[in-house]
Amino acid sequence: MSGMDDRNQPIAYWLGVAHRAAIDFIRSEIGRQGITQPQYWILRHLHPGDLGDGAPRTVAGLTEAMRDYLLPGDDLASAAADLAARGLVDRDATGGLTITESGRELHGRVKKAAPAIRDHLHEGVADEDYAVVLRVLRQVMANAGRS
Repeated sequence: MSGMDDRNQPIAYWLGVAHRAAIDFIRSEIGRQGITQPQYWILRHLHPGDLGDGAPRTVAGLTEAMRDYLLPGDDLASAAADLAARGLVDRDATGGLTITESGRELHGRVKKAAPAIRDHLHEGVADEDYAVVLRVLRQVMANAGRS
């Protein structure tokens, strides 16, 4: 959408383009560690040093916890089954998942890579500009009736 004054650009279009580009990049970078982004989210929610508390979590519980950021096509049941098959999580008789030592190690590797991913996406954007963008996006969400 070139040739149009920036003030008249359609925000929904640019939000969609930016979202897809950022998610594609993030998922590609996480994929270099040998897991998908939804698998990493599972590990985060199971790891007691991150979003978890050490208690087993079911796929249904994890899906509910992640409902605001799962994308269409993200299949936590398949993601969890793959993690279990690889020994990164254990599944108890009730379907509760817990992270294994191997899962903790992989979680740590991905978490260590996260700042470089963020830095790449923020390259060329001053912290003050980033803060302004967030304020603008929050206002657009409020104006659209979702905060």
